[in-house]
Amino acid sequence: MLLDGADHGVKNFTNNELKLCLVFDFNRTGQETIKHSENYKKFKEGLKSFVNDWDYIDTAVEANAKHNKWHPIIILKPMLPLFESTNTHQEQINVVLEVFSELQKNLIERPEFIKLVEELTVAKSSVIK
Repeated sequence: MLLDGADHGVKNFTNNELKLCLVFDFNRTGQETIKHSENYKKFKEGLKSFVNDWDYIDTAVEANAKHNKWHPIIILKPMLPLFESTNTHQEQINVVLEVFSELQKNLIERPEFIKLVEELTVAKSSVIK
């Protein structure tokens, strides 16, 4: 969850409102790999259309974001609308778990995500040798 997006470069998108977030994090090897990766381009295109009910932020190109090479892509979803029909803390937990479970399930099945992970795995293993 994210309240203040200053550290991630997305402060203009939080509006002092608590949001669910998924932050894509890349280490130095990953940062170098994605600079010229067709898989990364395809992943971003697919992700943007796939998460259409989230705020998709590519900090490298979004004018209202500060580029963050460690966290170049962030997706946000306001929490209050998700909790409108809940009455207890446990119901809120269940909603968050459901939202992220569905997002995770759909994300890891996407071919462009699988190809990007494979590319990053190869890049990482070549650095380790």
